[in-house]
Amino acid sequence: MKKHGQLITLALIASASVIFGMVLAGGLNLTLPGRAAEAARADDRPLHAAATAQLAAAQGTAGTLPASFADIAERVNPAVVSITTTETVKPKERGKGQPFHGDPFEFFFGPEQRRRFAPEQQEEPRLEVSGGSGFLINDDLLVTNHHVLPDAETASAAIAEFNYEGSYDGLEVEKDPRELDPHTFWTSVGDDLAVVRVNGAPGKVYGAITVGDATVAVGARIAIIQHAGGQAKQVAMGHNAVVFSSTKCVQYLTDTLGGSSGSPVFDREWRLVAVHHAGGWLHEAGSKGRYYRNEGIPVAVLRAGLVTARLLP
Repeated sequence: MKKHGQLITLALIASASVIFGMVLAGGLNLTLPGRAAEAARADDRPLHAAATAQLAAAQGTAGTLPASFADIAERVNPAVVSITTTETVKPKERGKGQPFHGDPFEFFFGPEQRRRFAPEQQEEPRLEVSGGSGFLINDDLLVTNHHVLPDAETASAAIAEFNYEGSYDGLEVEKDPRELDPHTFWTSVGDDLAVVRVNGAPGKVYGAITVGDATVAVGARIAIIQHAGGQAKQVAMGHNAVVFSSTKCVQYLTDTLGGSSGSPVFDREWRLVAVHHAGGWLHEAGSKGRYYRNEGIPVAVLRAGLVTARLLP
């Protein structure tokens, strides 16, 4: 009898816990992932607008997507590269902004002891490696972001790596590093774009991506080929909704990382629609709020800059 009473008590506690959890979830406005977009119709918080657009994109017909990854390999994938830049960074002036007009450690213990116990603070310059992604638009012109290649000097020390990817059977592919020729260099600070020539005309081997006039509307689905985090080539596609589109920028939900800057953004037919350049809490034109999403520069902006620079007819 005592055991039976304990079971009833445990059952009542479990039921109460479930009810309390449901009430708490309702109070915090927690929803299941599959219902987040529906909840957006009655909620004007920033991310819900994006979820609504993603739901609309997910309801589109799958028949308009490429049949397989072979479509990418044949048409656009080989022309996307990883860009590695190397910069010599000089150490900051020792003791700048410090009390005692110098390094406190050195003030009390002397320069020899400081060098002994804090060798990383010595005055030797160091090499800093960074980079992004990019893509060919003809036999030898490479497009990326201004913040990846801000000037010809940076470009002269950069390397574009083709074939930095895995094969379909999971094996590593031999990379093809190419040097850049900074004698042909164009950049736009305002549009965060840069174009530089690549030695050896790699487009004859890897093909190129057409700079056309394709556009995308809110709710459209896009894909990005990128070297996210400086790693091997990745493709982000499917359920990747455009949440804002104008003549100045395209904003979308597609996953990216540092190293994705300069990646080509494609529509369902693998036409270039934008150059990826930013992510995070971004401002949307005509709105007072900021929204967590990614952003690219429309292909029309790129094309206009290339024509003005006489790099495209």
